[in-house]
Amino acid sequence: MKRSFIYTVVIFLIAGAISCSKRDTSPQLTSAKSSLLNTLPFSSVTLKEENGNDSLFTISWSKTEFYLDGSEQAAAAGPVNYTVEVALANTNFEQPVVLASTAELSTTIETATFNNLLKSKFQAQSGSPLSLEFRVITRYGLNSAKTILSGNTIFLDATVFEASDAMQPVYLVGDMNGWNNTNTDYILFRDGNDENNRVYTYTGWLGAGIYFKFLPEESLGTFKMYCRSNETQMEYATLEGGAFYNENAGFYTITLNLNEMTYTIVPYTGATGKTYSKIGPIGEFTGWDNEPAMTKTSYDAHQWHGTFTFTSSTTCKFRGDNNWTNNWGGGAGDFPWGLAVFDGPGASVPAGTYHIYFNDLTGRYAILEQ
Repeated sequence: MKRSFIYTVVIFLIAGAISCSKRDTSPQLTSAKSSLLNTLPFSSVTLKEENGNDSLFTISWSKTEFYLDGSEQAAAAGPVNYTVEVALANTNFEQPVVLASTAELSTTIETATFNNLLKSKFQAQSGSPLSLEFRVITRYGLNSAKTILSGNTIFLDATVFEASDAMQPVYLVGDMNGWNNTNTDYILFRDGNDENNRVYTYTGWLGAGIYFKFLPEESLGTFKMYCRSNETQMEYATLEGGAFYNENAGFYTITLNLNEMTYTIVPYTGATGKTYSKIGPIGEFTGWDNEPAMTKTSYDAHQWHGTFTFTSSTTCKFRGDNNWTNNWGGGAGDFPWGLAVFDGPGASVPAGTYHIYFNDLTGRYAILEQ
């Protein structure tokens, strides 16, 4: 019995040693086949701000292949990651910039992202094409990862755009003002003064069967406007762009998101019955009395505007029919765009000449320096 037990232990020890020996023998990488970048669909491109959130291009490549222990069959080599780099063409990637890092075999680049990268990293200027070169670096293995360069590079000439003024006004143009592309009576109000939040709203009367578009300040006098693309999306286009259409007369709130190029048009459910014969700005510049009158638009009795000069800094509120029971004010810092509420303190406005807009349905206002 004792001898049998000793033989059994010896057999287990020998088997364990053989097993450990096998585990300590790791496969060796003997060769690798580099990734190859696929050609882009174009060799040159001019970026456009209105396509900022659209996909500009997809860059793709073949899989890096690894061969172990002299095998002619490709094998897995642990975690693999691909880094796409871009540099000025023909500089041997002396100052590369990382465009993307992914475990996939492709990555999609958005217009605005690429535009900002080229301007910040390569000082690209609008109107001047920039010659670029792309490559892929494969990183593989655990701990201290090793790298393999792609077997080729690809080229692209790109021209950036200069972003428009993110705070600029946008106006409603259409049947209500005879499609006058210099008319600024019907303004859309901004949600606030954060230039990154490019949301605009218009609450007012829309007649039955009318067509309209939206005209930014930079395009006044032209027919390049925000147009209807489909049920939710807009496009920034010239005459070929589709117009928005209102079927049933009523009060509506229109919301535009210029970052996402989306829109909504929904019925306004607030009170609309009360109208005023006069509304005007009031503050220290008037001695808190005898406010000058704003102009009521002919199409909508709730839209007001006018040009006023303040010789010194002042608080600016709004009062209706010369009666303090009808007064609205924003916060001191709500300038140039704000939302006024009943008996609010008012916006602080520096000396200057301003075109002022006010919507008595919503309390939204704009105090725009001329």
